Order: sequence, then C-alpha cells, then structure tokens
Amino acid sequence: MRKDIFNYELTVTLKDINMYGTVYFARYFEWQGVCRELYFTTLENYQAVFNDIALVTKYAWNDYKKQIHVFDQILIRVQNRNIKKTSFEMMFTYIDKKSGDVVSVGGETLIFMDKNGIILRIPDRITKELNKNIYVE
Repeated sequence: MRKDIFNYELTVTLKDINMYGTVYFARYFEWQGVCRELYFTTLENYQAVFNDIALVTKYAWNDYKKQIHVFDQILIRVQNRNIKKTSFEMMFTYIDKKSGDVVSVGGETLIFMDKNGIILRIPDRITKELNKNIYVE
C-alpha cells in the first residue's frame, strides 16, 4: 500500500451488530464519517481551514459485498477521486484484515459551504492534499 493512503482500523464490537449477528448496515456510514473527519485532521493546521467553511456530504452510498461479524478486524482505506472545482468523492474500501477480502466499498460526494450555505470552491491547499491520495480501482 502507498504510504499516503489514509487507513483506519477497527474491531467490530457487540454494539455494531444486529439481531442476526452481522454488522448493522448504518454502522458503515458511521465509520465513513469517522474516517472522513480523521482524514482531515491529518492536514497541517486543519482547524484554520475549517474555521469559516463547512464540509458537507451531498451524497453517500455503500456496496456491501460480504457480511462481517463481531470481533472481526477491519481496515478501512480512504482515498479520493473525481476532484472537481467544488466537489470530490471520498472512497472507503473495507477490508477484512484476517482474510484480506474486500467486504464493502462505499463513497461520499463532498462539498464545501460557507456559513450562509453558499457552495464554495475547494480551497487550494485541500485540493493539493486530495490529489496525493487518489483512488485506483
């Protein structure tokens, strides 16, 4: 794996599963949110960037490929694609650490807005960082 790919590791716990013993579908979206926020904390002086602007999820999806269960260890690989002037996609690849299988692939289309709800151009320093971490299928 390239060193500039952002990875997040987690262990599935009892709070993550449903009555059938598999991970509840909404947990994937919660994990995507955690990864998204932690990804941006890796930017130098990230608080200054987000002082006057908001990062907004315009669209989110997930393609579930295999069930995961309690105590499975999952690696979530975060990468970017379709970087445009005012939006980009953040991709999330969920990998079972034991088997190496991709168990899910998700994504979000993200935009930046000012305090008045006006869509903004992606700040240059963020675009530069996004381009370091490009998704390749």
